[in-house]
Amino acid sequence: MFIGSFTPLSIYTAIIGSAIILYSLKELIYQNKWFMASAVCALVLVISSVATVFVDLFASDTGLVYTVFFYSREVLTVILNILLMISIFVISRSVQLPKIQTKAIITLLFIGLYTVGMVLCNTALKANEFAQSRIYPAAVICQFISCVLGLVTVFNSYMRICYADDKDMTKKTGVAPMDFLNEKLNTAMTPKEKRFKDDRKNKK
Repeated sequence: MFIGSFTPLSIYTAIIGSAIILYSLKELIYQNKWFMASAVCALVLVISSVATVFVDLFASDTGLVYTVFFYSREVLTVILNILLMISIFVISRSVQLPKIQTKAIITLLFIGLYTVGMVLCNTALKANEFAQSRIYPAAVICQFISCVLGLVTVFNSYMRICYADDKDMTKKTGVAPMDFLNEKLNTAMTPKEKRFKDDRKNKK
């Protein structure tokens, strides 16, 4: 979604990205109420992005409507990122993982800086080219950093947090890429019958 936001395909990347996030949250919504809020926001973002496409294709003369949908998509994206980080902070605190909590807080900080910068560029400083030339690049850098930190935070959460009854959890080495490969190898080497039973148990 971040890369797509700099291309004419930004609407479509927003649809794909938010749909993937919504699909990925289908299991987490049962673990914490904040993930439910994230899922609802992702669903609204998908609908808003699809509506923007239809307005752009079939009602391009209604510029005001398109602008409303465009900015609503931007606002929803920020809210979704904030809710995801809050969700991760809450669930990592419940299992006492302070490093992940810290990453979530730092990510929220950069999301806030990016949001403030973009709001200033589109409101109070819209006519000030000198200020915009300084603040806009800084805001984009903050957005990029928040995306990278967000990805790292999500990946760390995936590697460190599991279901309470998961007794077969692979031991961690502390090196994220190695842990990821170990877990995938362990899953691949697990008998098919056992994986099927575990999947049914998790769904229940």
